[in-house]
Amino acid sequence: MNEMSAHASTEILERIVVPERDDLRPEVAKFFLKFKFGSKDLAQIKRLSAKAREGTLSESESALLDQYILMSDFIALLQSKARLSLKRNGSK
Repeated sequence: MNEMSAHASTEILERIVVPERDDLRPEVAKFFLKFKFGSKDLAQIKRLSAKAREGTLSESESALLDQYILMSDFIALLQSKARLSLKRNGSK
């Protein structure tokens, strides 16, 4: 995925999630706030990022890193919406 298509994908996710809308029920918002990468994925992201900085990333590794970035963006959008929704409801 090139930078332009990655950016377009994130924009599409923003239109789907609408992170500025605080309309999640507290239990759903709290559920989304638990989303995170596991240790195996974090190690993979770290390894791929290091290879990207070194300029030794293969095409398939680059595609995988792009997918991790897209999923990270998606989680960030959901969690932003969740925090805003909890703030509106006075929940923590």
